[in-house]
Amino acid sequence: MWQNFPKETALALPIVNPFIPTDLGIKAKPENEVKYPVRIKETDLTRLWHKQDTTFNKPTAVFYLQMFSPLVYANPRTVLKANLISMLCGDALNEYAYYAREAGLSYTLHHSTQGLQLKVKGYNDKLGTLTQRILETLKTLVIKSDRFIVIKDMLKKSLLNIKTNQPYEHARSYLEFALLEPKWTTEEKLLFLDDIELKETQEFLNEMLSPIFLEGLVYGNMTSQEALGLIQNLENYLSSKALLSSEFPKQRLVQLDPGIVRYYARVEPNENNSNSAIFNYYQIGPQSNFRSSLLLLLCAHVIREAAFDTLRTKQQLGYIVWSGTMYLHSTAAFRVVVQSSVQPPEVLDERIEEFLISHAKTLESMSNEEFKNNVESLSVILLEKPLSQYDEVNKYIAEIQSQQYVFDRAQLLDAELKTATHKELLEFYYTNILKDSRKKFSVQVYGNKHNKPERKSEGNTHFISDPVAFKISMPLWPFKHSLNK
Repeated sequence: MWQNFPKETALALPIVNPFIPTDLGIKAKPENEVKYPVRIKETDLTRLWHKQDTTFNKPTAVFYLQMFSPLVYANPRTVLKANLISMLCGDALNEYAYYAREAGLSYTLHHSTQGLQLKVKGYNDKLGTLTQRILETLKTLVIKSDRFIVIKDMLKKSLLNIKTNQPYEHARSYLEFALLEPKWTTEEKLLFLDDIELKETQEFLNEMLSPIFLEGLVYGNMTSQEALGLIQNLENYLSSKALLSSEFPKQRLVQLDPGIVRYYARVEPNENNSNSAIFNYYQIGPQSNFRSSLLLLLCAHVIREAAFDTLRTKQQLGYIVWSGTMYLHSTAAFRVVVQSSVQPPEVLDERIEEFLISHAKTLESMSNEEFKNNVESLSVILLEKPLSQYDEVNKYIAEIQSQQYVFDRAQLLDAELKTATHKELLEFYYTNILKDSRKKFSVQVYGNKHNKPERKSEGNTHFISDPVAFKISMPLWPFKHSLNK
């Protein structure tokens, strides 16, 4: 009877998952084992860093790729088109991504101020297979009208939803808009989004991928030869021309002058939010200056707990109180952030300044034993070993993204820490945080409980109303791009 039973065409076994690993072996240790990534390829088109993992001994790897393109961040329209393309590519890859996730692989693809960034991680045996599939989809993407409408609507909703971010997040965005050149705002992007059409987005895809410069890192259970093979396959497939040095994307940071305190005030874009926020930024200088970078870390380490205790616990200004280091384009700074529905930003600024002045006395009276304890606890933090492959590789990726390439940064800072003195810390604190020599920029966001006052510049206190005009009038920190390495 069963032999003559008709077949059920609606039932079928799933396709074989192409991403299931078949080789879970751990690679033999290389003859010349290295502690940090080394550059194994350098051409006009590509730079590749590699480090084979010999610590965690897992059959996994991470591939990070930055595709530098001067077109992506040229203006708000190109940013939108790059954003749409990365979302459309992800949409087209949904089916493959499902099988990859089931087999222990994942990826992220998004745009940045320098181009497109791709990160693939998981079992190394099929990592190259997924990477190749992603690049193939990106290069051969044919945008469908129905998906373009859906994805464009998703992008618009996400941009509109930024309005509902917390005031301290808006303060951070306003700070970046005032100090980075170029920097496009959400409002500027929304002005152009409705006019972006499918045809121009499709054309932009081809323009965006050539010329380019590729910089990548392969870390984990992959040999240097496997890493070279992976990047070579991508080069062959993309067939892109190399980026000229003069074409490299250039976003730069305003170089604040000492002795001038600047304020930039905005009304909170979400009229229903009663919270105000302040983001005080004290610019220090290039991160490449290890002595000042170390003193900044030590200063932030000593201040952090006291700032929270004073501004949050005792004064109860708000639930969000942060202090610490900040880095924009490899330029170091100290920051204090407070969000409050209790006090307006100008009062928050006064309270922060009062705390910083009072804490100077605490630093002055610090005993040798207390200073030593702070040095030792910071050293423990600096030299803390990564808990996983991903913890370790993320540090290396941060160095590549910043184009600093100081993969042993923690060890170098710890070496500086061993010779730091109490006197140096005090001098750094007074020079950069308190005295007239400091470079302070304060962003103030006013919620619906607080009225933004009209204030005029006077003496060394400047109130900024037009960030674009401000940036035009200011010097910028020197630009070092990846092709100079």
